[in-house]
Amino acid sequence: MVKCIIMIKQINKVVYYLTILGIIILAFFIRTKMLLDNPSFWFDESALGYNVLTLNYKELFGILHLQQVAPPLFLVVSKFISNIFGVSDITLRLFPFIIGNLSLIMFYFVLQKYLKNKIAILFGFIAFCFNLQILNYTVEFKPYICEVFSMCIILYSFYKFNWNNSYKNLLFNGFCLALLPWFSFISVILLTVIYVINFSKQNFKKWLTFIFPSLLSFLLFIFYYLKINNFYKSFMLDCWEKAFLTTGNFFMFVKELFLYTMNIKLFILSAAFFFAGFVICWFKHRKIAVFSTLIFCIFIMLSFLKQYIFYERFLLFLIPLMILISIMPLEFISFKRKVFSGIIIFFSLFLFIFPSIKIAHISFTHKFSKNSCAREFMQYLINNKKDTDYIFVDNLSANEFLYYSCYYKFANKVIINIDNKDNRILYSTSRYTFFNNNYNTWIYAPYSKINKNNLVYTHYKKCNCNIGEILYVTGKK
Repeated sequence: MVKCIIMIKQINKVVYYLTILGIIILAFFIRTKMLLDNPSFWFDESALGYNVLTLNYKELFGILHLQQVAPPLFLVVSKFISNIFGVSDITLRLFPFIIGNLSLIMFYFVLQKYLKNKIAILFGFIAFCFNLQILNYTVEFKPYICEVFSMCIILYSFYKFNWNNSYKNLLFNGFCLALLPWFSFISVILLTVIYVINFSKQNFKKWLTFIFPSLLSFLLFIFYYLKINNFYKSFMLDCWEKAFLTTGNFFMFVKELFLYTMNIKLFILSAAFFFAGFVICWFKHRKIAVFSTLIFCIFIMLSFLKQYIFYERFLLFLIPLMILISIMPLEFISFKRKVFSGIIIFFSLFLFIFPSIKIAHISFTHKFSKNSCAREFMQYLINNKKDTDYIFVDNLSANEFLYYSCYYKFANKVIINIDNKDNRILYSTSRYTFFNNNYNTWIYAPYSKINKNNLVYTHYKKCNCNIGEILYVTGKK
């Protein structure tokens, strides 16, 4: 009987780990499929890609073109990969792709640290692996997936901090963490909160040794941030004015946070699991409860002060924390409490599993798109233009044109509405009045619709995933 029980436990253990392995393989396969779908860069990707292709390594630590702000080491690694494997949309997306897949492994270890119930770990892991936002940003050339990864690292590193480590190990670990802000801006705040929470009067020297590399890194980061902020502050405030918290939109934005991060329209269900999980954390994992409270309070305050944007992708880093807290009620399911456990599992299926299955199916069966035809339009332009043609770039499409011009070379006269400030190109937010048409002219507008009422044109191509267009104008009516 004892041998039979041991054998059943071993079989269950093997099945569990095979299931985890299967989820990882499927998650990796879907991400690889999305990467190989290779959609055109969209507006923000194009702007950031243009910086990587045109600036040298040193310049990536300064002011960027086209109103872009991104962690310097994220850009440096991306440029290094492009220099090795060649410049393309896929090679620029390789680094986020790698980080996104590493995040899967790291989050599994986070779940293993905080949870005991294997069903809870399994549900949480599925919810993370097939979270729509994490999937999208794993194959997008933006640094937001690095913020997810940094949150996973921090949650894992500070579960039970071991002050018995040697000074040498503490210094080395501190140095590794001190690099995070240069890949993920948000980690400056995350690390600061964690360092404060883990302050130890009894181990003050070791604590100081551990945080010393981060203190140096933070000091350098402050100078970097002030330079960037002074250059782009007014633009950011104007551009993102409606994305800051106010007393009027607070509850709407909180609701949007749950909808965006948890991939379910049942806001009440996701909020109920989160707050129940928070109460559980307060008694079982006090540090996580304090950490999450401080993080939410800090970012809410920063948004009210118009210092941080409380909007969608800027909150992507919260997903690991929100899933970890929301999964906590599943820790209490057992065969001894069948009714209670059945209710928790039933609602958990709707919150964690069914949305994940739907997202995985759609990601697997549908071609991944960034709602941009910028690359296709540029190829169409190159194949059909004459050397004497003019090219007019709609101002909302300047980013895409500048980026893809690094790939597609031509000597045509280009009319493009951009501004310059201190040797940096800025895209113009004001619409550009159309020119007097004295030459045959291509209008390149993958981001916007063209008013064609008074134009005579021949070649005309629409974008199949948004309102963008390209056409060849030969005169006016």
